[in-house]
Amino acid sequence: MAEQFLRFAEVLLGPLADWQGPGNRGDAVRVIADGSNERLRVQFNAQKSLTGSPNKTDLLITGLARDTQNALRGGYTSVQVVAGYSSDPSNAQVVAAGGLLGAFTSRQGADVVTHCTVLDGGGAMARGAYSRAFSGGTPVAQIVRDLAGALPGVTVGEIDVDGRLNAKGMQFAGATAGQLNKLADHFGFSWSVQGGRFQALSDTRALRTVYSFASESNLLSLTPILAGPLQAQTGVELLALFTPGVKPGDTVRVASALSPRLNGNYKATSVVQSFDSHGPATSKISCLKTPAGV
Repeated sequence: MAEQFLRFAEVLLGPLADWQGPGNRGDAVRVIADGSNERLRVQFNAQKSLTGSPNKTDLLITGLARDTQNALRGGYTSVQVVAGYSSDPSNAQVVAAGGLLGAFTSRQGADVVTHCTVLDGGGAMARGAYSRAFSGGTPVAQIVRDLAGALPGVTVGEIDVDGRLNAKGMQFAGATAGQLNKLADHFGFSWSVQGGRFQALSDTRALRTVYSFASESNLLSLTPILAGPLQAQTGVELLALFTPGVKPGDTVRVASALSPRLNGNYKATSVVQSFDSHGPATSKISCLKTPAGV
């Protein structure tokens, strides 16, 4: 196998719950898989979207010690998954960072496999609560930033939203996630937690981060997304070689030699990262046409 296609993954388990922050990473259980027989095997399927609900990652680890298996009891124990290519370890990215919802073990032949369900920002969304009133004219971006700060254990990232409250102002009280959803529905933006990092993005814009996919390098397949009675093209769905950093909201640039009419810039709306340290790894991305002016 060519070196640029050798993959590796690092999984950090604990030491705290995800809503308590990273803690001392030196105390975490560290699992490293690089495709060699001497290492453990890591597989995952990470499903990411722009919606304000926790992204779910199904994580499988083959060969964990029994003591480590027994220690995985859910309770939103912090789990971080970093993955990339052995040829360029500096390009590795956090694919998932959240709380462990639950875990169990199964036997597959001679192997013992630990199955974990990880929710990105799960503990923060379950525990976050917020109560505050804002006066008329307050910028929505300011309120979103304040709400995001009430999600424990989550880092506040890019916030790109428009609007101000009307003269009557607005009162917020209850679960932080629910208050964010109320605001998003009213002012036309989406919010999510991606790899432990909060982001909020106007429905009319994409993030400035650009990922390029081309036939001669990393693009495996490309199909149009059609909608409406006239079946107009509204976006594309693409399958690419594993690209760990791409996330919903990013700008996706397509250059296909086979379907040039589909080339152009798009906004990623959902991403599925499928990875096997001892097998194939791909990124499946659904995109909408980039809003005008982006």
